[in-house]
Amino acid sequence: YGAKVEKEIGKNLYTAGDDRIQLSLPTDIFNPSHYLYARGLGLKTQRAGFDILSFAGTISTLYQTPIFEGGGFGGSMGFLSVQKNLSPKWKIASDTLISSKITQIASAQWTPARRMAFALSGGVGANQPYAAASMNLSRKWADFMGSYVLAGPNFRRVVVTSPVQAETDKGNFLLTLKPARFFGVSGGAQSYVVPNPTTGLEEHSSVRDASANLHLLGATLSGTVYDSSFEGKTNHAAAFTANREFTRWVRVMSNYMVSK
Repeated sequence: YGAKVEKEIGKNLYTAGDDRIQLSLPTDIFNPSHYLYARGLGLKTQRAGFDILSFAGTISTLYQTPIFEGGGFGGSMGFLSVQKNLSPKWKIASDTLISSKITQIASAQWTPARRMAFALSGGVGANQPYAAASMNLSRKWADFMGSYVLAGPNFRRVVVTSPVQAETDKGNFLLTLKPARFFGVSGGAQSYVVPNPTTGLEEHSSVRDASANLHLLGATLSGTVYDSSFEGKTNHAAAFTANREFTRWVRVMSNYMVSK
């Protein structure tokens, strides 16, 4: 079963039942979708310029079908998230999760100019040390994303069986060049660590990719090549896409992918 009730009173939003709690950090520029499912009571409010989210109850295991979403009771938990905009350029945050293990990560983000952001995060996750730094720069002819993560061997934001989510690890970057409006190229490398639900151990993987896209005579052509590594094995892949709109109601698309 699954249920959720919300009631707004003034600046306070009260919730009861199943909820999805966001656990994203400003340094999560390569994998911003971090969350956990919980069942209990929650409060979202504002106090003295602080955005506050608190939740108490249990971690929930998600059960999902095409027509229904429900959950089951897990271990007890308490969560507190506090965020504040110190100025138009500075933002600070703190996320604390207490369950079978403790996660407490503080972060700061500096946005000195439009389309330019730097961030730092640090603390502990599942009783393991964690530190991360990131930068995100965007210009008319080039975009750059980069981050570096140092974490303990068994770092996890929260100890759950589902959802199993990958964490970026060590150095990561993505560079996109746009020499012309009709042509662009990009390349990058990312490293990840993900818990194996069977063994409970952390497993590492990495991927390197290069891509190009071309807009010509009303058509869009794009291609990407990948080189990934996992458990000492290497995989090579390529993906290509072509599409063109002929009228307002007719668009033709073609996709091809090969992996070895």
